Amino acid sequence: MYNFDFKINDKDALFALDAVMKKLIDLSPEFREIEIFVNSQIQDHITKQENPDGSKYLSPKAAARLGRNKALDTQNYRKSFRSNVDKNSLVISSTHPGNLTHEKGLAINIFGRGVLYKFPQRSAVWLSKKALDNISNTIARGF
Repeated sequence: MYNFDFKINDKDALFALDAVMKKLIDLSPEFREIEIFVNSQIQDHITKQENPDGSKYLSPKAAARLGRNKALDTQNYRKSFRSNVDKNSLVISSTHPGNLTHEKGLAINIFGRGVLYKFPQRSAVWLSKKALDNISNTIARGF
């Protein structure tokens, strides 16, 4: 059995607490690294047309009818995503006019004809288990 004394004077304790508080106040270096990873995940989900449950945006029949690449040709949705890091937050947004239609699966009036069409929900903003592990490891590494 070992006995030892571990003494910290008030000044050392204050310096240690100050360092921890500064880190808690600004994790932006870690969040910038996370931003790059999350943006690539979103782009990958759009490219693969993949939902969180593993299903595809388009049914195999619809994909064959439209041609899978034709549905991705415009890339407007893919290019619309923006992100911003501010201290302890990462905000992801989209400038695409139909973004909420895609994200929430809304019903809209098609071409003003009074016909409601309910879009299937197909969010690109979701994270896999691998992504969540990567994010938690990045934040932990910052301490």
